[in-house]
Amino acid sequence: MNDRVAFVRAICEEPEDDLVRLVFADWLEENEQADRAEIIRVQIEIAGIRSRGGAHSRCCYSCGVIDCRLPVLREREGRICKANSTRWIVSCPRSSVGPGVTSDWTRGFVNRIHLSIAGFLTHAKELFGTHPIERVVLTDRDSLHPAMRPGWADIDFVHPNNRRGLPAA
Repeated sequence: MNDRVAFVRAICEEPEDDLVRLVFADWLEENEQADRAEIIRVQIEIAGIRSRGGAHSRCCYSCGVIDCRLPVLREREGRICKANSTRWIVSCPRSSVGPGVTSDWTRGFVNRIHLSIAGFLTHAKELFGTHPIERVVLTDRDSLHPAMRPGWADIDFVHPNNRRGLPAA
C-alpha cells in the first residue's frame, strides 16, 4: 500500500479528524501537489470559521463575528478549484460513475454526492473507500415504482464513521 492510499484510508476511517487531513496536505505539498494541499487547508479553515458561527461573508461587529478571513478564503477556494477542477476530476467519484453525478467537497474531500440508485449500488464500495462521504442523494428516487418509493424517498446514506451528523440539505 502506498502512502496516498494509507492517508485516504485513514481519512475515511476517521472523517472528523482534521489532523490526518492536514498531515496528508503536508505530504501532498512535499510530493509536488501544492494546490491539492492548499484546498484541504483552506476548506478546513473555512469549516472551522463556520463551526464557530462565522458563516458571514463580511465582518459583522453587531453579531460579534470578527473573523474577516472568510471572504478571502472563499476567493482562494474558488481560484484553486477553478484552476484544478479538470485535473482533480480523476479523483472524484464522478469519473467512475458516469455523467449526471455531482459532488460537494468539504475539508478537501467529497462529502456529499448526488447520483442515481444504480450508480450508488454499483459503486458504493469504491465511493466510500476513496472519500469520507457523509451523504448520498439519490437523483432518481422518483422513477421508482410507487410501491418502492416510501422505502427510498427519505433515506440518507451516512458513512458509518460519520459522527458529525447530516449536513443541511
